[in-house]
Amino acid sequence: MKDDVKVSKKSHSEKISKPSSSSIVPSSRQTQPEPKRISELWVDKYKPINTKQIIGQQGDKSSLNKLIKWLKNWHQNLDKKPGFGKFSGSDDGSGFRAALLSGPPGVGKTTSARLVCQELGYDSMELNASDTRSKKALQEKISDLLENTKLTNFFKVNNDHSQSNKITAKHCLIMDEVDGIAGNEDRGGVAELIQLIKTTKIPIICICNDRGHEKIRSLVNYCFDLRYYRPRLEQIRAFLMSIAFKENVKVSADVLNELIVSSNYDVRQCIHSLYMLTCMEKQQASMKTINNDGNPIKDVRLTPFEAIRKVFATGTDYLKMKYSDKSDLFFCDYSLMPLFVYENYLNVNLSSKEKSIGKQLKRLYKTIDSLSYGDLVEKEIRTNQSWSLLPIQAAFSTVMPCSYIRSENGLGFPQFPQFMGKLSTTNKNRRIVEELNSHMKLSTSGSKKSLILEYLPILRNNIVNAMVTLGKNGISSVVDLLEYYDLTKDDMDTILDISVWANETDPMKKVDSQTKSALTRALNKSSHSLPYYRENDIKLTTKGKASKSKKGKKKQINSDSEDDFNDEMDAIGNW
Repeated sequence: MKDDVKVSKKSHSEKISKPSSSSIVPSSRQTQPEPKRISELWVDKYKPINTKQIIGQQGDKSSLNKLIKWLKNWHQNLDKKPGFGKFSGSDDGSGFRAALLSGPPGVGKTTSARLVCQELGYDSMELNASDTRSKKALQEKISDLLENTKLTNFFKVNNDHSQSNKITAKHCLIMDEVDGIAGNEDRGGVAELIQLIKTTKIPIICICNDRGHEKIRSLVNYCFDLRYYRPRLEQIRAFLMSIAFKENVKVSADVLNELIVSSNYDVRQCIHSLYMLTCMEKQQASMKTINNDGNPIKDVRLTPFEAIRKVFATGTDYLKMKYSDKSDLFFCDYSLMPLFVYENYLNVNLSSKEKSIGKQLKRLYKTIDSLSYGDLVEKEIRTNQSWSLLPIQAAFSTVMPCSYIRSENGLGFPQFPQFMGKLSTTNKNRRIVEELNSHMKLSTSGSKKSLILEYLPILRNNIVNAMVTLGKNGISSVVDLLEYYDLTKDDMDTILDISVWANETDPMKKVDSQTKSALTRALNKSSHSLPYYRENDIKLTTKGKASKSKKGKKKQINSDSEDDFNDEMDAIGNW
């Protein structure tokens, strides 16, 4: 394959300007010509200059055409009620005042926004990750722009006063990399952006790479959701072939295919890689030169969602993967990848050729057995800081499971590990139980586990039964019960919530609303003194001092008493 990539001896510029015969200097006086300096990168030289040149966005239902129609009709739809999420009522985005372009890098999101604004006659203002986009900065920079009115309108003589302040100049705000609004510098930026979208008088185009980001999940409810996907290999290859022809570079289709796949279908990176390849000192390069010697292809950082698809890849994609490639999938996020494998291995459709249920169960058994060993290795790593065992964990939790579980269709959309949500709920319940245990400590005995299994169910039944059977007459007994255990209204709500198991119905549904309201008023009027301080009872007035509220123990709290209280809490056994 030595002729896969070949740069011709005569460059394109040499064909355009050829020196005349009178300017030829004799060989004795001829000096060596200076090497030609390349002043313009190909990614800038061949960037699209109109929307028809954007790769993979030429269909009638493409995101680009939807963006054009949305922006063209934006001012006509301004009087409509703003949409929210999936309940906007239309699929053309007419109910939204902002659009969200999401997709992998290098597919033309920012270029689409700029060219669409240019072709429709909009003056665009762009803010990206290099700008400070905090709440205060957006209020100072953007608020005036969103209420855009030309200054000349105020001096215009117009008999129709209702149209005197109408916006005549078309402006558009482009918020690039909104998933990068984070940190102290950009604090409150996404929340402020949502508020600006609700009241904006000009269209806003937001752009992001990671649509699954926590902040984007709230933003997408107020935006016209336009998703950009990677172009097909044939589309990118045809574009690179045209660049190679214009630059007088001969390159084979196999090299371009490898270059595109290695660049993860990033069009911008493909142009960079081809440019670097032609700038190499050697004028002939093979596939080995691309992958090993020159290495013009960037290392692609995968997200766990992309990595888990490669873990359960099928066909030639799996056969091409070496052991090191499978291990690298684990190291894209070694904390989450074992959880992703555990969450999704049952969702893989096993090969239809293997009809024996026994063989399928054996493969599933090997997979979960390997994950169990990986969990033991992770426990050793976390407990004794034995980080040198990470390659072994990679073998058990990623490499071996992907060899046991094979499918003809691969894995569909991967599921996020439910363990993370359940862990968050468990930690929340643990904090709640610790707080209840500290409040009831003077009237109870036992551990936190006994509090959950023995005390709380009985307290719940006594509270509910008193209000169900006696109605408002049972409120006094409920108040006395709560005061005996030094519990507040918030503690009662917590008990009624945490003591109900998944297969049980909420017992408070049997209590009428009037009785609930009467109980709330009775608890608010209660003057029972609590033997502990609550966070709401301490109001910091000056540095180092605290003022007491009317409720609670009338004793000044200091740092020593806080430390003693914390020490007592730490002495309580874990449940």
